[in-house]
Amino acid sequence: KSPVTLEHTNPETAKKLEKDCYSYQGNGVEVTMQITAVDKEIEGYLKYNLVGKDKNIGRFKGIQKGDTLLATYTFQSEGVESTRDIAFLLRNNQLLEGYGDVITEGTAAKFKDPSQLKFDGAMPLSKTDCKGDADCLVDFGFMRSEIKNSCIDLNTIKSFKKWRTEFWRTCLYIIFR
Repeated sequence: KSPVTLEHTNPETAKKLEKDCYSYQGNGVEVTMQITAVDKEIEGYLKYNLVGKDKNIGRFKGIQKGDTLLATYTFQSEGVESTRDIAFLLRNNQLLEGYGDVITEGTAAKFKDPSQLKFDGAMPLSKTDCKGDADCLVDFGFMRSEIKNSCIDLNTIKSFKKWRTEFWRTCLYIIFR
């Protein structure tokens, strides 16, 4: 498909994003997005599993400008937290990711000029059913806790297990030194 340049659609006539899930799977690539809030800001989760690269999962927060989602994606990859600008163009119930020149500062990557983004449609994210509890998707590192009757972040459990281990090691060291 030929690249589409950013169009500044009149915000009054642009289709508004809704709380939904989108995904793309093909050629060993998986991209999954869940939009969880569409109030003043658009928020949600995003997961990339690209061939030959580390999987990364994170959250995004941004705005809808016309038919384009412009957001900051905060994610973990190789144990490092990073941020980067993302852009998706809403076309025919699909989200097309935007690409362009970026400026990198430390672990943050920002678009040099968002008006020059290209949306090539190479990996179009199509609407899909959100599997499981809409606010507690295992794909995004969460699980339902029957004890707390809520959704918990699996990273919290890993951190707690590490803390608990260190706590008991310290106690034993104090007792037996």
